Amino acid sequence: MYGGFDVFKIYLGVKLHFTTDTYDYIKYDGKVNCKLETFTKRNDRYFFHKLSKQYGQNEILDFFVANFATDSKGWIGNLLQKDGRDVYLDYKKRKDAFSYHFRNDCLSISNDFAKLNLSFDGGFLCPSGQHPR
Repeated sequence: MYGGFDVFKIYLGVKLHFTTDTYDYIKYDGKVNCKLETFTKRNDRYFFHKLSKQYGQNEILDFFVANFATDSKGWIGNLLQKDGRDVYLDYKKRKDAFSYHFRNDCLSISNDFAKLNLSFDGGFLCPSGQHPR
């Protein structure tokens, strides 16, 4: 069963990832040391329960990543506001369109190289310490 405590654990993992140099969310698979008793004593546990209703298990990680990447000192209460949702929707839009933009950029580079009759490697050479084409 997915609920507020699960959201809290994900929140802690993502927050540690963005605010410390010692914790890597991917390396530790999001596992954090926290107890249910600690969670139930928090005054802001309501926010985590509310987020568990608004976002599914597959969405909540992206929600926190988007918001902590924007502001690593984010407070859980502010994430429930319209700003937190807007940041997440913008992140989701960019993430969903990534392959489209990447494909278009690669095609544009390829067309530019073909027009100038450059090889792939030749197009990335840095003459005289300048930036590549």
